[in-house]
Amino acid sequence: MLTGSYYDPWDLCVGLVSEYLDNAAKSGILSSEKWRVDTVDTYDFSGNPTKAGQTAIRILVRPDDESGSTRGFRDTSHSIGGGPRHWEYHVVVEIRCFFVKVTRDKAEGRDIASKVSAAVLSCLSDLVPNLKNIKTADGQWSIIMSAKPYLQGGGIKMTDGGPKRPIKSSQDIVVGFVLRKY
Repeated sequence: MLTGSYYDPWDLCVGLVSEYLDNAAKSGILSSEKWRVDTVDTYDFSGNPTKAGQTAIRILVRPDDESGSTRGFRDTSHSIGGGPRHWEYHVVVEIRCFFVKVTRDKAEGRDIASKVSAAVLSCLSDLVPNLKNIKTADGQWSIIMSAKPYLQGGGIKMTDGGPKRPIKSSQDIVVGFVLRKY
């Protein structure tokens, strides 16, 4: 399933999510849709927010730099000498939509943003059954299952940029994985 070589747990988690989203965006969303996701560089799926006449959608996958029981990364192994260590790693999927000369109506913008969000959440949900045998290039780290909770996040935030700027939306989704260190 993975085509790239990944060398550490962050690289593996971010690479897995970004590759999966990239493939889903290329195949699952028609280019004629207003809410399409244009893909570019690794880990950053971007539309161009300066290009007139189209909706620009940017999806960025990055390591979660927050700390807490369901954020960032943490050791979940509880026994000394109990075999391989288990760790939880979380990544953030940032969804940003810029409605450049497509709409000035917040309701229509929210509708487009919700379709993008639904497509991303569906893609991330489809990823769970495909988590077997995903390892770093050196075989030191492997993803063994999704974390609990697997997906976390809030709703869509709409921002009106004023009379000369387009409205935009943002949403962050936190995705968690359990990894084993060999």
